[in-house]
Amino acid sequence: MHKRILVVDDEIDICTYLKDALEYESHEVDVAKTGDEALDKLDQTSFDAVLIDIRLETQTSGVDVIKRCRELPSRPSIIVVSATPERLLRPIFDREGISSSIETFLEKPADIKPDVIVRRVNTVLSKRG
Repeated sequence: MHKRILVVDDEIDICTYLKDALEYESHEVDVAKTGDEALDKLDQTSFDAVLIDIRLETQTSGVDVIKRCRELPSRPSIIVVSATPERLLRPIFDREGISSSIETFLEKPADIKPDVIVRRVNTVLSKRG
């Protein structure tokens, strides 16, 4: 299952780790270190999935990127990657109206293991067909 994935995280080590794990599974992976860079890449290329840190240390937030993804014709699947537990982020997702756009959640550091990453991403991608 060869898919295009965008990894968005302001921590370069996390970007590299996620990219390596997903490329090992034969996915084509691009990386953005800022929200603005992610928006540029989304405007230029169609992605099947976006793995995004919700709390980017940049002016354009993860929430902004997710909202933009919803406007795209190809609407990539969204996988949130965050050190903040999902239960604490869920009220923010609800308030911002993006809860229904998020397919799954990877919590740092507990879920940042190659087998967990690959399994979750492949499960989300398999729903796309």
